[in-house]
Amino acid sequence: MLTIDWVRLVRGRGESSNLPIVDIFVCHFRWQAETAANRICKVLNVNRENERLMEEYERLATDVSRTAIHHRNSVFIVFYF
Repeated sequence: MLTIDWVRLVRGRGESSNLPIVDIFVCHFRWQAETAANRICKVLNVNRENERLMEEYERLATDVSRTAIHHRNSVFIVFYF
């Protein structure tokens, strides 16, 4: 975390202007916001991929279920003839 002590170490003790301190904090928090935004984007992409995989799984499960029912009915038809 960015602290005022760290800013003083970076700037030096002789400088009295607060504007560079504000600039350092703004840059730091902008970097934190970009990092947070990148993490959120990664999570959203993983979530989107998970949803796509769940839809594919449901489709495949439905296909397997239909195939099993079709084969089961075919087997019963064969036995009844």
